Amino acid sequence: MRFADASFIFLQQRASSTPLNPDPPKLTMTTAPGAVSRNCSLLLQIRSGFSIHFSSSSGVRREHLSHENFIAENNYALAATASPLVHKEATLRLHLTIRPTKKNCSITLNYSYYLSSAIYKWIETSSPEYSAFLHDEGFHVEGTLRRFKHFCFSQLNIPKRNVSNGRLEILSPTVEWYIAMPVEQSLQHLVVGMFEKREFFIEHEENRFVVEQVETLPDPQWRRLMKFKMLSPLTASVPKDRADGKLGADYLRPDDPRLSEVLRMNMLNKYRSLYCRSDSVGQAGQSDLQVDTEFRCTLDQKFIADQERKGKRITRKITIKEGRTDASEIIGLFCPLTLEGNPALIALAYESGLGEKGSLGFGMLEAV
Repeated sequence: MRFADASFIFLQQRASSTPLNPDPPKLTMTTAPGAVSRNCSLLLQIRSGFSIHFSSSSGVRREHLSHENFIAENNYALAATASPLVHKEATLRLHLTIRPTKKNCSITLNYSYYLSSAIYKWIETSSPEYSAFLHDEGFHVEGTLRRFKHFCFSQLNIPKRNVSNGRLEILSPTVEWYIAMPVEQSLQHLVVGMFEKREFFIEHEENRFVVEQVETLPDPQWRRLMKFKMLSPLTASVPKDRADGKLGADYLRPDDPRLSEVLRMNMLNKYRSLYCRSDSVGQAGQSDLQVDTEFRCTLDQKFIADQERKGKRITRKITIKEGRTDASEIIGLFCPLTLEGNPALIALAYESGLGEKGSLGFGMLEAV
């Protein structure tokens, strides 16, 4: 069932300081002309604490949401050539509830590449040009070759599951998934694409999933010292020469003394790629960064020691494009950590991902 063939149940807005009512008042809205566009606009404007439920509805008027109508009705500048619309007032972090279309669905443990592909395909549904720009180019640091996609996502939160022989059997009826993006342009295209097509697959076409609910989450209160846990593994690397003469990556382990500084430089470059640009968006951010570039990451040593005593490792090897000739392996780690420094850099780590390869499912944080 397509998103435009559904009815929408909106839950009341909730502030970050107010606990969610277990039985909030509900307002059911069917797809009257323009309803899809208005509801998408409302989701983007509410920012925090709003959710959309999807339910089948018979006998309602159906509407196909065209990209042109959405843009015209909401007056959004979605052209790929436009400056990125970076919102600094609030993060739009999405909490998705997804449902496998078949029982006891079995997927590879290396599923992050397929989640990344689903995000790009949703964006492509809204704007093929912007999706190509984001995938092939991204946001660059002026005067360098460094480029960033500026989104991250979590691993799947599956309450009931079985793991065996590199396979993950999903026994829960629904699964949770989180996506964050600091560039509003990217997020607008993502939401429009999700409105158009709610289904995606992992590994094989028969392993299909349907988005059943989307909720925006409130920001934490940004401070100079904050504690986080990882929702997806952290990875950072330095260049190294490979045997074939090409440049490779040396992934840093938890005890590597270079880790914090490598993460700091990565965050500074991410910030510069968004705010230190030759357009009006960048000028204000550039001075903010110049006055305070402090950013320090400290791993939870007690957690690491506890895991070692149990004979467990906090590092994991994740394969991207598993089974293909262009497959690659990335070393990541799961560990609670503390970030200290400029709150703007900490917020960007939360929005765009800490470390490298956020767009492939690395570096997503949750404040604790």
